[in-house]
Amino acid sequence: MTRPHFHVVRSGDCIESVAAEVGCAWRDLWNYPRNQALRERRSSPSLLKPGDVVHIPEQLRPSPLRLRPGGTHRFRCELLRTTLRVRLVRRDAEGVRAIAGVPYRLVVGMTSIDGTTTADGHVEAEVPVNARYARLELSPGTSDAHLVDLDIGHLDPVDDGDGVLQRLHNLGLLRGSPTGEALTDAVATFQREHGLTSDGVLTDETVAQLREVHDG
Repeated sequence: MTRPHFHVVRSGDCIESVAAEVGCAWRDLWNYPRNQALRERRSSPSLLKPGDVVHIPEQLRPSPLRLRPGGTHRFRCELLRTTLRVRLVRRDAEGVRAIAGVPYRLVVGMTSIDGTTTADGHVEAEVPVNARYARLELSPGTSDAHLVDLDIGHLDPVDDGDGVLQRLHNLGLLRGSPTGEALTDAVATFQREHGLTSDGVLTDETVAQLREVHDG
């Protein structure tokens, strides 16, 4: 009988990045029977929390490389990529509107990607699966340029307290260090914008709506 190995999730990890590190298809890793509890606890393979345990079966572990001392060796490596999606919105007196048709430059490592936000405010690009940080510049080279730093893979699950705070912050409803009053006001504003009872109480219905709006 094979003995499964395991990987303890670090900040920025997702199933795709763990699978790339192991050298297997992410679906094989995610669907491994020993990871059933993880699948039940986390609704998406992209949303893991530091400390989560991913079990890795013996047959998926990478084989060691055998090298000759003093020799020259060549290796072919495949750079795995995943899709990064970001939706940009503007909140003002008229409500929440998509930032549409705006030129942008996305910098990931040494790679720069230019494009224009879609009609619903989306930025979408293929990035290395192990990318952890990116910088998004809107209207680059103009007086209206605006920089946004992105921590890729650092979003916690929404059913975790930190995950709720992160989503409210990303939606522009929470700024700085959250206090009890600021958090209540942010939740109440979110509820009001989405037709829920605006009492500032983080109900299951509110959390579900927050997941739908933010995670899409």
